[in-house]
Amino acid sequence: MAFMLVLAFITKVDYASDIPVEKQAPLANSYDIYALLSTTDSLDLKASFPYSKYLDEANLYDVLRMRSDLRAMDSIHKNDEMLNQEILSIALTEKLEERIQSAYDTYHPDTLIRLLQWAEKFNAYSFIDEPRATLYQVIYNHWLNAISNALQGYYEKDATVKYNYKFRYLCDRLKEQQFSTPVKGTYFEKIIYQLIQKNGSYLFNKFWHATSIAYKLVVLLLVLIVIFPYIYIFKRSSANPKL
Repeated sequence: MAFMLVLAFITKVDYASDIPVEKQAPLANSYDIYALLSTTDSLDLKASFPYSKYLDEANLYDVLRMRSDLRAMDSIHKNDEMLNQEILSIALTEKLEERIQSAYDTYHPDTLIRLLQWAEKFNAYSFIDEPRATLYQVIYNHWLNAISNALQGYYEKDATVKYNYKFRYLCDRLKEQQFSTPVKGTYFEKIIYQLIQKNGSYLFNKFWHATSIAYKLVVLLLVLIVIFPYIYIFKRSSANPKL
């Protein structure tokens, strides 16, 4: 019975492993950053910056254009270059999150994977463009934490989601970059996960080489207890086809 329950559970797991292709930057658009900045108040640039219009018009996939935008902001508002970077970071974190939050309120792994692909670029940019490294790291950290929190939310609503391939993929990517994930896993859950991944040889080798003789005997006894009724029914059916 236990085996049948495990089997039924495994068959319900989402095995889809088609990771979406990273979205490429669209062709350069013709928005005018200077026109956007002309509407700002130099005495309160952070509050008056047109965040929504910037997100509407800017090419968020083009870091070179972002750097150009910062240079334009620096040329007009020269008092504090770090303030200009802070304003851009607000646009690409808080304001952008407000806009797209509903896209990952429910579990849509492809949306999170594309978001992760986009955010990871900023970590690389921080090593290439050191004067703006803080800006890139703020954006990168914000979105990986947002993805981590989203995964935690999905897990709290339905713990079985952690067996889905893309959920595990996202968790593994976060772990690689030292961000927290909701998946810890009991010993039994790790076995289930290996069964889902069809790693039978791994499980057998782990069982055979990493367990004691007593443990092997107990497992063998449990297996016999589970399969004995099926063997008995099969033999009776073979001996009496009318049953």
